Amino acid sequence: MAVLPFSIIGEQTDLESLSDGLTESISNHLAQLPSLTLVTARSSVFKYKGQDIDPKTVGAELGVDTLVVGRMGRRGDEISIYVELVNVEDNRLMWGHQYVQNISEIFSVQKDIEKSIIDNLRLKLTGEELQLMARSETENPDAFEAYSKGNHFWNLRTGDNLQKAIKFFKQAVEIDPNYALAYAGLANSYILLPEYDAISPLEAFPQAEQAARKAIELDNNLAEAHVALAQMRRRFHWDWEGADREYKRAIELNPGSATAHHWYAYDLMCRTRFEESIAEIERAHELDPLSFSINRNRGQIYYRSGQYEKAVLILQETLEIQPDFIFAHFHIGSILLQQGMYEDAIVEFEIELENAVNLEAYVLPWIGIALLKLGQDDRAQEIFEELMEISRQQYVSQTVIAIKHFSLGDNDLGFECLNRAFQAYDVRLSWLNIEPVFDDVRLDPRFQAILQKVGLSR
Repeated sequence: MAVLPFSIIGEQTDLESLSDGLTESISNHLAQLPSLTLVTARSSVFKYKGQDIDPKTVGAELGVDTLVVGRMGRRGDEISIYVELVNVEDNRLMWGHQYVQNISEIFSVQKDIEKSIIDNLRLKLTGEELQLMARSETENPDAFEAYSKGNHFWNLRTGDNLQKAIKFFKQAVEIDPNYALAYAGLANSYILLPEYDAISPLEAFPQAEQAARKAIELDNNLAEAHVALAQMRRRFHWDWEGADREYKRAIELNPGSATAHHWYAYDLMCRTRFEESIAEIERAHELDPLSFSINRNRGQIYYRSGQYEKAVLILQETLEIQPDFIFAHFHIGSILLQQGMYEDAIVEFEIELENAVNLEAYVLPWIGIALLKLGQDDRAQEIFEELMEISRQQYVSQTVIAIKHFSLGDNDLGFECLNRAFQAYDVRLSWLNIEPVFDDVRLDPRFQAILQKVGLSR
């Protein structure tokens, strides 16, 4: 099934965050029920926000047979919500109800909606599942609204938007200091920040770990908190086995968490466990088929496993969903580079440069490598100098600078950079076993020593 974004009655834009939050909260609660084999995740359902929909078409696009649709309005402190449960095959109304309550009762309304969906789908819940559904992350509508805004920006996956997400998640926990889900959102924002902005992991990760541990302390049965802790075990402690345990616990708590399957798939890829990685990313894709971040990493996983044609097809489909989504062109360029199509690779990398605001340094080395392959050494040196100039002005991954040195045959400098990257908790060290640019130095004892330090030695 899929819970589509509730529409707003009239021009009440102040209701948007509350409406979006209610949509996602209902969806997340239902996704935890094993009786529902698939509840489509946020990124896919929000494509239909504000649109007139044909249930049968949406059902086919999302691979579901039941839709929850609703609309919301507000007059003063009174809120009205009308919800329907629709069978997509014949557009049959299975259930519908209108709620008119004070806004302070919104969480009570949410529980009534969830119970009615479960009853009308004739799901038989265990005592544990009933207890799970009765749980509330917060009882404060203002905290809930702030969290919903944070989650909106977190899903947009840019540096600026992650900074906005942090602001709203902080606002949520200031309003409700016991809001574990908002602490998990805060942790997951800090976790992604070094990948999407010129922010050092040393600046972001301590704050991420603090927030993740606070979320676990407040609610040890929160899947999102275990996902955040899994990321910290891998990124901040190089404890891949510990991360494994946290991911498995998150998936046990919420089998329908697309993010848990997605991020676990990425970690498995870094460990060259490609068969398992593909199984996890395909489950994430099944749960959230229109997510551009899942689709981009899905393409990357197939690329890293050597399935180039399938990878390019997936990445092109990703760009159809979000034409300027960062690193999709980069991965296509990387595949072309491996196939010896250097000029075509440069075209893709240069398109990426236009999209990767504040992250240009992470594309430049691969342009330089392609130029070296084409025998254009002078142009390559110009590109590498541009990289070094950027690194003098802002944080740049030392792993990326090491790649520049290795491509020029300056192995001593390359290993110096890799050791600095280890000291800085550089997330791109996770690529050591899967990035072809390291192939020429893999047998060097210094490379094996770095692998040992980051827990990736075989």
